[in-house]
Amino acid sequence: MMDRERSKPSHLSTLVTVAILTVLCVTLGGLAWAQTGNPAADEAYNRGTRLLDEGRYREAIPHFDQATRLNPRDPDAYLNRGNAHRMPGQHRRAIEDYDQANRLDPHLVRARGNRCAAHSDLGPYERAIVDCSEAIRLSGGTAYAYYNRGVAYMNLGQFDHAIPDFDHATRQDPRDTEADINRSIARPERGDLSGAQADLNQAIALDPKHARAYANRGLVRLLHWQDAEGERDFATA
Repeated sequence: MMDRERSKPSHLSTLVTVAILTVLCVTLGGLAWAQTGNPAADEAYNRGTRLLDEGRYREAIPHFDQATRLNPRDPDAYLNRGNAHRMPGQHRRAIEDYDQANRLDPHLVRARGNRCAAHSDLGPYERAIVDCSEAIRLSGGTAYAYYNRGVAYMNLGQFDHAIPDFDHATRQDPRDTEADINRSIARPERGDLSGAQADLNQAIALDPKHARAYANRGLVRLLHWQDAEGERDFATA
């Protein structure tokens, strides 16, 4: 999670700058145990999967390397090696693996969606939108795909498109604080400070220790001339 230059009043510009640095994309894992009929490849894949699930991304990569050598037709091995590359920030290598996973299985929604997330981090953002739109078409629309497409639209400054995608994400996953926060960043670009504050109120209700939510709400409150409340939010953040 992931990521636009405009002239705005100083406090709002600060709010948007916070967004640029903290917009997050989500990677959807493929953490299913392998049963491909190739025991050696399956064992290598499963070792990599265990390490990936534990957050030991760099350690997982050699196991996925072995799995792809032993069974080069397994799209999940490329998908999860891509995830292991992407989490430490190796987006280009991740995209190469997602490309191969998609070539092997054009209907693998996770590979399409994760490539969208990688492109939302790295660019080009237009490609991210294409991938997430295809993931939405194939899956019927998941919170994950709508969220990442919303991030890509924000990266392009297309806030009128980003806001509905975050709406979809929060309807499908009402506890997604990142969708609330990113929507709160997009709303002021369309003059909706009240909506932005409501989004941040919701994020804080879901996670009372979310520092970015307090910092952004403090900026919104200053724009509403609520100086004392804004300063309290900054102190809490």
